[in-house]
Amino acid sequence: MPRIWTMYLRSLTDQKIVTRTRKAFDRALCALPVTQHDMIWELYLVFVSQRGVPIETSFRVYRRYLKYDPGHIEDLIEFLLSSGLWQEAGETLALVLNDDTFWSIKGKTKYMLWLELCDVLANHATATRLNVDAILRGGIRKYNDEVGRLWTSLADYYIRRKLLEKARDVFEEGMTTMEVMSEDEEEEEDGGKENGVEDEGEDEEDNRLNLGKLKEKLKKFLLCEEKDVDLRIARLVHLMERRPELANSVLLRQNPHNIEQWHRRVKIFEGNPTKQILTYTEAVRTIDPMKSIRLCKWNYKAVDNLASVWCEWAEMELRHKNFKGALELMRLATAEPSAEVKRR
Repeated sequence: MPRIWTMYLRSLTDQKIVTRTRKAFDRALCALPVTQHDMIWELYLVFVSQRGVPIETSFRVYRRYLKYDPGHIEDLIEFLLSSGLWQEAGETLALVLNDDTFWSIKGKTKYMLWLELCDVLANHATATRLNVDAILRGGIRKYNDEVGRLWTSLADYYIRRKLLEKARDVFEEGMTTMEVMSEDEEEEEDGGKENGVEDEGEDEEDNRLNLGKLKEKLKKFLLCEEKDVDLRIARLVHLMERRPELANSVLLRQNPHNIEQWHRRVKIFEGNPTKQILTYTEAVRTIDPMKSIRLCKWNYKAVDNLASVWCEWAEMELRHKNFKGALELMRLATAEPSAEVKRR
């Protein structure tokens, strides 16, 4: 029975008679037991992937197939993306990402699927009705390693919707968020500051209940038309002036132990001794000398290069009057190497 059906269905598929072939596939699925449906579905998906088959028909067939084998939902996603059904593709990707039991048969991680969803939402902003802002911001909070790409995707989404002011705000927020994240981490390490929090909350509550103060606060946020252009120009100038600082913050966020970038940051604040002092303080607090041990574990091309790193490290400790630390470093540097190093 399966062999006869498959031969008949292949013949109809080659003839490209859409309606007749679709009905024949449906009759085959009804006639054969579920244990033999694999052979029919394999041909059915080939049929609906042909040119000339309506996209709506193919979409319905794929949805029926997922009821038989939900594990092939990625095949549906690929079909939706290739067919330009961006709304359905976004919804399906969101469904997969929210499923804790999902396991990819194609070897994709949820992170890879998340990036696919971001690309769909950003590149086809007008074709989807999903809450793009909330989805991308959720990804920014979840995947700290790719915040730059996600911020760019969010800004690109607003650009495609021709909301240029919103896109500019997103770009600036994305640049400044590096500094904010660093400050939050520092506060967590220090255990947080609790003094004055309750009083500030009470004052805020009083302001919300005071109608006069509320009106005064609203006047500060409401823009007058004659001042709107001046404000936008001022914001642009302010952003351009902060560009070197923001770019430097991003680089230091990627590698907080980059000494060269810390020196550049000090030069950026030339003429502002207060910020320069704060930069040096932050650099000293951020750069842990003991983490430099990683430099001494790399496989250098020549032994002299490794020796130079040890010597420079010890010289740095001597310049800081840390004689005990320098002596300990020399003991580590002159210790007997491992068997692997000896063979090399």
